Amino acid sequence: MSLVFCGPAVALYGGFVGTETERNQRNWTASVTAIASPSSSSDVVTSRSVGVTLDGFTIRNGRYGVYVYYGTATVINCVVSGNSSYGVYVNYGTATVST
Repeated sequence: MSLVFCGPAVALYGGFVGTETERNQRNWTASVTAIASPSSSSDVVTSRSVGVTLDGFTIRNGRYGVYVYYGTATVINCVVSGNSSYGVYVNYGTATVST
């Protein structure tokens, strides 16, 4: 089970207050956008697709914070914490992780 399941070429951005008119106006450290699992047996974000981007989120409390399965993902400006197995788990895919 996954809380967020990403399809091909999906880009998700967090860190917005709601008054921004441009993506570069957001502040992901000051305006926390959290994706949290209610259970440590669930994956928080799953990508089985190519070209997925997660930018500016706090991802926590799941089994895997981000699970990349036969896909590609870019995880940037994210805080991944409190997951019971791995923060980012890649199985037959690739992930680029940076801040």
